[in-house]
Amino acid sequence: KHPRLQQGLASVVLSNTPDSPKEAMNNARKLISEYKDEMWGVKADDLDMPSSWPRTDEFIQQWKLQKANEKFERTNNLRLDSVPAALKNAYSRMGVQFFGEKSVRGWHITEIELREQWPRAVPALILRGEHDFVNVNRVAPYVEGIAQAQYAELRGQSHMAHLEDLSTYMGVLDGWLLSVEANREL
Repeated sequence: KHPRLQQGLASVVLSNTPDSPKEAMNNARKLISEYKDEMWGVKADDLDMPSSWPRTDEFIQQWKLQKANEKFERTNNLRLDSVPAALKNAYSRMGVQFFGEKSVRGWHITEIELREQWPRAVPALILRGEHDFVNVNRVAPYVEGIAQAQYAELRGQSHMAHLEDLSTYMGVLDGWLLSVEANREL
């Protein structure tokens, strides 16, 4: 083994990681609902519905929900004009629903737990995009509970900031890792 690995964990990067997956998904659903509410009062003819769709309330509501989901995806999940091939491939195998949501739905970490259990010598970088549905409240326990936490919000980015602006993402990550290594006892 490399001598540095024998010393234990050196650092942790938490990128768009919520303190509670359940609450992060609830926030996503709330955003979608808000986007749908923005269309309240908009006439069916102004919604750009396909001409083949009946103009019944059921179809209008379904179209509004579809448009709200599209806005959520473009605003809070992935701010790119097209989905990268690797992500399309992953979605084709598992669907667009967060794969682990059901298995980690009940998981939750608190600031107090982190203060008591996080190794004091291990720094953490907490990253999230400005428009990420994993909002500031969902990462606050890490920022407040980890003694050596550094928070970075990537302006203009969403949940998949690492795909949206790789150079900015890597610049923040590289800068942080260099500072961690510079401050680490050898």
